[in-house]
Amino acid sequence: MKTIAIYFLQLFLCSGLLYAYYLLFLKNRKLHRFNRFFLLGSFLFSIAVPFIKVPFYVSLTKDSNISIQTLVKYNELLLPEVMVSSRSSSGADGIQFWYLLYMGIAFFLMVKIAAGVVALIKKRVSSTVQHWHSITIIETQDPSAPYSFFNWLFWARSVDEHSEGGKKILQHEYHHIRQRHSIDVLFTEIITAIAWINPFFWLMKNELKTVHEFSADAFAAGNTNGFEYATLLVTEAIHMKQTRLVHSFYNHQLKRRIAMLTSANRHRYDALRQWMAMLLFLFAAALFMISCQSANMPPKQAATLQASQPTVATSDSTQVLAPAVSESTAVAAADSIKTEVKKFTPPKIVKDAEAKATKRFTTPVVVKDNEPEVYTKVEQDARYSGDWSRYLTTNLRGEVPVENGAVPGNYQIIVQFIVDVEGNISDAKVIKDPGFGMGAEALRVIKQSGKWTPATMNGKNVKAYRKQPITFQVTEG
Repeated sequence: MKTIAIYFLQLFLCSGLLYAYYLLFLKNRKLHRFNRFFLLGSFLFSIAVPFIKVPFYVSLTKDSNISIQTLVKYNELLLPEVMVSSRSSSGADGIQFWYLLYMGIAFFLMVKIAAGVVALIKKRVSSTVQHWHSITIIETQDPSAPYSFFNWLFWARSVDEHSEGGKKILQHEYHHIRQRHSIDVLFTEIITAIAWINPFFWLMKNELKTVHEFSADAFAAGNTNGFEYATLLVTEAIHMKQTRLVHSFYNHQLKRRIAMLTSANRHRYDALRQWMAMLLFLFAAALFMISCQSANMPPKQAATLQASQPTVATSDSTQVLAPAVSESTAVAAADSIKTEVKKFTPPKIVKDAEAKATKRFTTPVVVKDNEPEVYTKVEQDARYSGDWSRYLTTNLRGEVPVENGAVPGNYQIIVQFIVDVEGNISDAKVIKDPGFGMGAEALRVIKQSGKWTPATMNGKNVKAYRKQPITFQVTEG
């Protein structure tokens, strides 16, 4: 539910930003072709952008700007996460009701679009048809004709195509057909039906139809005086019910069409408006697609939180760097730490030459008696041979928390384990467990995952830690 809410939030913000720019700088401008593709691009861009995330790593320090820190933390919430869903039998079906309501309205709108197409097909079948070039002319008694749909031109028998007005109307509809405006209309109708909750899509859809009319009017008027064509619009326009999927010559945007015909051709800042629109798309892409993440903890090494290195002071004031042990290593080796503390011996006094050599030591490791080193930072992390996320979601039993009495909500667990030099999993343990049997279930599935590809360091296979977060999502239902 949270993921869907975030998607729609970004959908609203992106489409609202683009539509606001259209209202301020492009509306009622003689940039018909550009405005058409700007509005179409706004639909596609707003739908696609929330799905795309491009990681951008930022090094965070204590002095980092608060806005950068906030942006990193914000985008960390949007990172893909392994989730296992189940439904609780307790509580009301509120969420399911809203899902059904949304889908019901979307289905109703899709049915209306399908019904409109079927009605046009019926008119096509039951009417007299003739062909002119690539256009199918359909004679009809429909009072709202002439109108076009793809390459079908529904022509009213009451309109004389040989008259001066009839020729202009024919040119107008011919332009709609030639420019394939019906594809735009059908596409935006479907998108608006699916995402009907977004008000900006409805506004952009209506503006796109108006831009189509502006473009067709400009073509039909040609090089003649715009006032002559405007007179034709006034004398021929009548009030009637419109078909939503077609381009009718008579429509309610008559005032705007006349104003467009009689306005000045171009504005000296039109080119600037177009370039600014392109920059706006780039800005929106950077704003909604780039996922700022901490460079100190990239996704592949999210499990290796390295602790700061302690220092040991010697009698000659030389500081010797002790091998660093990460927080995750400390947790994984919690049982062995007690034993190591008992064996602790005073630090060796290191001379200057030896101290310099010690400072070059950078690889943090945990050394166990008579065992290979366990690395917390490697050149190549240990990795599963197949699709790890799919393996987890397929094999984890989502009903476990429900069977153990968990109430609706999200429960995150974290499992830490070691992958040895042969790719076997060992020392798997839950370091964050909300209970309800979820930790045991995650351990069961991870232990049964089989062979892994070992981590590598300096070209050799090594033992290394991995950490896996898993979220169980319990919903009402």
